[in-house]
Amino acid sequence: MTPPLRGAGLTLLFFLGLGMGSAILHAIAAPGGGRISGVKTAWYQENANQYDTVAIGTSRTYRSFIPDLFDREMAKHGKPTTSFNLGVPGATWLEIHFLSREILKAGNPHLKRLLIEYRAFYPAIIEKNIFKGRTVYWHDWPATTLAVQGIQNNLELARNPYRDSFVHLQHFLCWTLNIGQAYEIGDGLLGLRTNQSARAGASNGWIPLEADDANLAARRQLFLDHIDDFREDVRHMVEDEVYSREDVEAWHDLEIARSIIDAAEEADVEIVFVQMPGQGRDKPFEKRVADDLGKAVLLYNDPEKYPAFYDEEFRWDVGHLSESGSTIFTEILAEDVAAVLE
Repeated sequence: MTPPLRGAGLTLLFFLGLGMGSAILHAIAAPGGGRISGVKTAWYQENANQYDTVAIGTSRTYRSFIPDLFDREMAKHGKPTTSFNLGVPGATWLEIHFLSREILKAGNPHLKRLLIEYRAFYPAIIEKNIFKGRTVYWHDWPATTLAVQGIQNNLELARNPYRDSFVHLQHFLCWTLNIGQAYEIGDGLLGLRTNQSARAGASNGWIPLEADDANLAARRQLFLDHIDDFREDVRHMVEDEVYSREDVEAWHDLEIARSIIDAAEEADVEIVFVQMPGQGRDKPFEKRVADDLGKAVLLYNDPEKYPAFYDEEFRWDVGHLSESGSTIFTEILAEDVAAVLE
């Protein structure tokens, strides 16, 4: 064999070995994303047959969707469910897309519906999160291509489109090579998070803010210290229907939502999009999403329609409901979801 052919053969063997090694590590590794996402996903994958409904979203889903209450209310409306909360603090739209695919891949024959927290698409990865395990774990090829396509389709909004696209591709390379996923591989081999997973399962994924650590209590106090500012914001929202405290620019990119819908329809699973109670009010583009997608989008950021969600008695902080507020929201959500399923 000539030296060039020998070199090409060795190179090919190297990349084949690298690919096989990566595939083995991906198969061994426990679900990634840190102590909340990984733990919850692991519990669901091991206990998927218990559930027919999964709510996926950010910390607003995590804190506001109460599975046991939702199931009781749905039963009252003649639509019995067994639900699980897969809300993850700080989840991006692309991360929610990834988690929805992970739930569908679990192969639960009893799964009937996903409640997806609808989000705007923000293409740039926040600097402090670049190459962190929490950001790498969802950068498989489908998520990476959606990120890059979203940037290319909205160049007029992008500040550094080519840099942002390149950063996503770098994260895909890290995902492929399992860089930054050592803990997940160890967890897959040794079951390092078994107790945490059991705790998540005991509450079907929901933990109220009141039951969490002292850092969140400090956040509650900060909210109370600035309650007059919050009341002023609510007054502005009532007076101006386009006013919002969330002044970051929202990219109205529907391809991620369409990708979730396509995957769910292929698995014969119903999708209901939900705009969880947050710190602003429903934006005009959010009101158009249902028509654009042909799917139900339930909106809950409206101080005239849902005044309780803007009452400090039912708020934990600016962006989250308290346990009592979450109880009110879950009851309303169950009624609305039951109506959608009619």
